Formats: sequence, C-alpha cells, structure tokens
Amino acid sequence: MKNLIFAILILLTLPTSAQEYISYSVRPAGSASSGSNATLSDTTNLSLWLKADEGYSTTWADQTGHGNDATLTGSSSIANELNGLPAIRFNSSSSEHASITDNASLQSTVGYTIFMVFKIYDQTTLQSFLRNKPLGAAQSTSGFSIEVSANSYTTNTNIADNTTTRAWGWSSGGGTLPTDYFVAVWVLPPNKDNSRFIHDNTELSITTTSYGTDGSPLTGTVDGIDLHIACEPSSQTRHADISVVELLIFKEASSTTKINTVRSYLSQRTGISLTDL
Repeated sequence: MKNLIFAILILLTLPTSAQEYISYSVRPAGSASSGSNATLSDTTNLSLWLKADEGYSTTWADQTGHGNDATLTGSSSIANELNGLPAIRFNSSSSEHASITDNASLQSTVGYTIFMVFKIYDQTTLQSFLRNKPLGAAQSTSGFSIEVSANSYTTNTNIADNTTTRAWGWSSGGGTLPTDYFVAVWVLPPNKDNSRFIHDNTELSITTTSYGTDGSPLTGTVDGIDLHIACEPSSQTRHADISVVELLIFKEASSTTKINTVRSYLSQRTGISLTDL
C-alpha cells in the first residue's frame, strides 16, 4: 500500500507534459494493434484519399479535405478483411462502381502517382480500375485510365495540350497479378519514359507507345470527365470485380523516397510486407 501511494504521489507531481507522455505511451486495453493506428507522414499533393474504414456510408468520403467524395452505385463493406480493416466490394456482375466529380483539385499538369490496396477476383476480362477518360475517345483526349487484361497491367495515360503531336498512351507492364490483396503503385508522368508500375515488391517491366509525332513530354492539363472506380465512365462498361481497402492519388510523379514513405504507411496499415525500392 505504501509503495502504491508513493507511486501515485510521484505521478501527480510530474509536469503536465510528462503526465501526457506517460498517458499516450501506453496503449489502452482493447485498442487496435496495427492497421487503424498507422499514420501517413507526407500528404503533400494528395488530392484523393479513400479508406474503407473511414467515411463509407451512402457515399465514400474523401479524407484529404478537398471534398472529393465518391458517389456509390452499389458496393458493400466486408468487415475484418485485411489486418483488421474492412474492404469495399465492387461486384462486376451487379455493375457496382463509384464516381467522383471532376474538379480543379483532381486536375494536374505534372502527372499522378496512384496507390491502391485491392484484390482482383476476375483476372480474365478487360476491366477498368480507375478511369476519367471516355471510352473510344481520341488519344489526344484528356484523361487517364488504369485497366487490366489477360493478367497484365495496361495503363493508358493522356494529357491534353491542344495538339495531337504530344498525346501518348498505352504503357504496358507485364507480369502475373497477385490473387490476394496487394499494394499497387502507378506513376503516370508527363514523360512516358518515366512511368512506373509496382505491385507489392515487384517493379514491372514497361513498354510504351507514343501516339504523338515528336515524343516530347506533355505540357497540358489532365482534365478528364468524372473519375470512376471499377468501371469506364462514359458508357459505364468494363466493370471491375474488386475489393478496395485504400486508394490514394497524388498530383505529382512521386520520387522513390516519397513512394517508399507511402508504401511504409500502407504496409503498417495492411500487414503486407513491403521493402524499400
């Protein structure tokens, strides 16, 4: 009893800052051990952030503060799907998808880096994961798409500069896709030669085809139509059969250091083992 009273007296006489440190250094009983406690340290140029464990109800709320909330057409939440986190399920057979209204916070002159933690249930048909470029539009039409066909990534990126001489597209990364949840990274820069596709710890080989005549980096603005998740936006076809745990879109062609920072955060969140590139 004397020892207990002595310990309490020591705590009460500590400075306020020290008491706060002690308070937060001990994890409360029953709290999450990993996923929900991970923190992203660098959110510079982050324009869209969707997390399956935050903001999902009749819409899917953007966590950046830009208000890029996703309107849902179908979908469901699967509890405890990955490291204690839920996932948002988009069923292609029911044409389920999400859409985000195009606005200035999603438009870019410097390209994009996209991180997505998801699982693909059907790897045999052409599907759109992310797309704000109309299906069948001219190659010079502004927008981008990330699609899959025959077990390999196919990314079509277009940046409009009011000419056709610098429009470019189809960067294809070969390799078999994982069958379970994985962390995908797509770097879509104005210069097609700097494109990068990464899933988990594998950087895919890339072949690029320029639709322009001079091969120069693009200088215009990516200003597509409404961004769609799990389908193509204009005719709402090419539905993807996927579950998504987290999606982040940065308006930049991120450096390797920045990519490693975000991947480290996602590794803590999901429990997927990721090493620095």
